[in-house]
Amino acid sequence: SGAPLPAMLLVLGSAATSALASLVTEKILKGEQVPFHMQKVRLDVGSIMSSLVLLPALGFIATRPQDIPWAERPRDEASCPRQSVCWDLAAGGCASPDCHCDCTSGIFAGWDSSVLLLAVLINTMQGWLVGSVTKQFSVIHRAIADSFSLLAIYFIGDPIFNHTSLSNVGLNLVAFIVPVSTATFSAATSEMQKVF
Repeated sequence: SGAPLPAMLLVLGSAATSALASLVTEKILKGEQVPFHMQKVRLDVGSIMSSLVLLPALGFIATRPQDIPWAERPRDEASCPRQSVCWDLAAGGCASPDCHCDCTSGIFAGWDSSVLLLAVLINTMQGWLVGSVTKQFSVIHRAIADSFSLLAIYFIGDPIFNHTSLSNVGLNLVAFIVPVSTATFSAATSEMQKVF
């Protein structure tokens, strides 16, 4: 009958928190006369500290073994099928005598893939680029840049890698909603600044 109300409220809260964090970050980056790399390191240290606090909380509320850092779990689904007892914490997981998979534990368990390391590298570079754009311009310009990257993924990346068709005109027009609304907001903001 639909998504539960707490889940919808958490999604809305997450979006509101993200928007507020963008505005606060812009204010911090533009308010200080400190080199950008120093500001970025400060923000990243704060992010690491909050992640270290939230990691145990995630482990206590999680139900999947791959989300609990201290739980013994199979290395990956390629070496241990999903229907194996090793993935079932209620049945004992990796401690079960019926589990014959290679198990591991820890925060970086299963991080032996070069794809994951590449994703971390790309995410780090994207974080520095976003911070630099936010410091030089604004969160609005950053949102415009983000929306065009989404368009590139939808119109270029998805057809190339997933062989999807772009024949659905309605879906294609919906893909333009974010960049057009962001550009409209940017234009309205600049017009308001001229008035006031």
